[in-house]
Amino acid sequence: MATSTAAVLNHDWSYLLSRTGLLERAELIGGFLFAIAVLLLLAALAMLALECLGMWRSPHRAHELPDH
Repeated sequence: MATSTAAVLNHDWSYLLSRTGLLERAELIGGFLFAIAVLLLLAALAMLALECLGMWRSPHRAHELPDH
């Protein structure tokens, strides 16, 4: 299925980047946002690994109910 030029120009990102004059830098912006997302994912995985390591080292804490 072919995409018309009008359909491409009506895309949200296309509209926002063209209105701000950044459309020619769309690939750079996309790459930057992708890199940020990868860093956030890696940070979340590192936090998960640290939590699992802490639970593995003291398994009795995993069975305690939190005080609320």
